[in-house]
Amino acid sequence: MNYKRLSFLLAGLLAAVVVVMVIHLYRVRPAMSVDAVCDIHRLKETLQLTPSQTIEIQRLHEELARTLASCCGQHCQAQAALMDALFASTNGLDRSQALIDEMSRAQAASEMATLVNIYRVRDVLTPRQREIYERQVKSMNCMMPSGGGGSVCGCRK
Repeated sequence: MNYKRLSFLLAGLLAAVVVVMVIHLYRVRPAMSVDAVCDIHRLKETLQLTPSQTIEIQRLHEELARTLASCCGQHCQAQAALMDALFASTNGLDRSQALIDEMSRAQAASEMATLVNIYRVRDVLTPRQREIYERQVKSMNCMMPSGGGGSVCGCRK
């Protein structure tokens, strides 16, 4: 009788292990991060980019990085000035509103730069590569550089 129970328990354990392995093999893939879609080496691999496509997309990402760095500088400068304006004895509210507007413009510029970059990268790709790239972009938790972390400072969370 003990052997029957032991055999039953071992069979159940084996079945559980198989189920876990199958789930692991076919699990839903996590969303692609912004970093992954901005990583030229990963794009080269996943999209099977040609050397000329790789060079052009790298150039586009470098241009985006410069634009986003500028937006980040503008945003951070306005945010630092906002801290001073919050406690100013005169015109604090007016100055704060102007700085918030400045921060919003920097944010909007970074969002637009990111969108333009996505369209420019798409233009470099073949139709098949474009399908894969679009799935990658859509699978990101948030497409914009500000997504999730509230940072305007580039292709990072």
